[in-house]
Amino acid sequence: MSTSNPNDVGAVRAATSVAIKSPFYLAAWRWHFYAGLFVIPFLTILAITGLTMMYIGYFDGRDGGYLKIPIQQNAIVLSVSEQADNALAAIPGSKMVEWLKARGPENPSVFRVKAEDGAQSMVAVNPYTGEVVDTWPRRSGWYDFADGIHSDLMMGTTGDSFLEIAAGLSIVMIITGLYLWWPRDGSFLQAFVPNLKASGRALWQGLHTVIGVYVSVFLLLFLITGMSWTGVWGSKIMQAWSTFPAEKWDNVPLSDDTHASMNHAPRTDVPWALEQTPMPASGSGAGTVSIASDAPVTVDSVAALAHELGFNARYRVSYPSGENGVWTINQDTMSADAEDPFSDRTVHIDRYTGNVLASVAFADYSLAGKAMAVGTPFHMGLMGLWNLVLNTFVCLSVIFLSVSGVVMWWMRRPAKSAVRLFAPRVPENRPHWRGAMLVMLIVSLAFPLAGLALIVALALDILVLSRIPALRSAFA
Repeated sequence: MSTSNPNDVGAVRAATSVAIKSPFYLAAWRWHFYAGLFVIPFLTILAITGLTMMYIGYFDGRDGGYLKIPIQQNAIVLSVSEQADNALAAIPGSKMVEWLKARGPENPSVFRVKAEDGAQSMVAVNPYTGEVVDTWPRRSGWYDFADGIHSDLMMGTTGDSFLEIAAGLSIVMIITGLYLWWPRDGSFLQAFVPNLKASGRALWQGLHTVIGVYVSVFLLLFLITGMSWTGVWGSKIMQAWSTFPAEKWDNVPLSDDTHASMNHAPRTDVPWALEQTPMPASGSGAGTVSIASDAPVTVDSVAALAHELGFNARYRVSYPSGENGVWTINQDTMSADAEDPFSDRTVHIDRYTGNVLASVAFADYSLAGKAMAVGTPFHMGLMGLWNLVLNTFVCLSVIFLSVSGVVMWWMRRPAKSAVRLFAPRVPENRPHWRGAMLVMLIVSLAFPLAGLALIVALALDILVLSRIPALRSAFA
């Protein structure tokens, strides 16, 4: 074999000689290379912003829930309405939107209020004294800055589409990477341990391969749960088919608004399975009697009902919006209310009668809804310290895989070859290309935007890059 061709040299170092001669192996390597070329910047950004959000959320909280106040033994806690009045007074001209129950006796109540110009603020109130502890604009902290990048690169629909494509191609990269790693001689145990005695590119490759194998399952889970919030595959396909059916609420009038109207971009505060479900509407005699007919329906009576219903962690009460709006009690692990997604629950109450119009718990979700109710907080590192540690390993591994992929490519390139990518070469004899295309077609159909990107890349590779000598040289 001539050493003048760097692709052959790289292939010799990448696998056994039998596998290297396989046209299918070379084709998979080329797919892996080009998928990585596109997704590395996005995966790195997602890993860094994900780490940022997890640690800010764990130590500082997202909505002021971890602020500290002096614990007053045997002190009487003020009613929620009294606390709310003080919160409104702190932002003159505002109206109440939401109350977040204090996490514990050492934490304040937090209220979300909306000013006349539409700007929303958070107000932390000492529940013992009614003193306003702090106020701040909603969604204006470092967590929210990182969340904006993580959600759509702060580019709206365009950024969301780029991330959806990157996530789909990352799945292609995982599939091809596992194929390249698969031990052809059956030595599976050795394949899970890198050769730390190696040096140079061989050491980088060994670490890249083994860490990639270890993290692949978790990365796949992160990609699927992340894509479930995207604009095409998520909302148009998966979420649309898996939304909780409002028809389960017998004889309950429905609003024109969906649960997504309770969200505040870029963050989603409503469970995935409910986002596209219509909200119930107040103003009828429907529902189950829950608040006594002679008792006023206020935030105090709604909070008392939440206690009677057994909400077992921090929960939030959303005030009615509009004449037909409802009171909503919500405990959602995705919103960092609890660490147990199986206890998630949403209850809607008629603002006039106090009747429970609708109640949705974890058990009521579809299979996909249940998977997302568990997968989303797992993705966000919200299920306890063990989850934070595991997700930290995954994020650091993704960053290492991105860096090591670039390092291996750089070490494989010949000196003074800046104008060429030196991708793995296209195999001249491709007897298995139909099988490879079938695999990619299945992935493409499952993830439409990624499929479109693959089709475009394949068309460019076959119709343009392989036919124009200058481009063929640059992308060879």
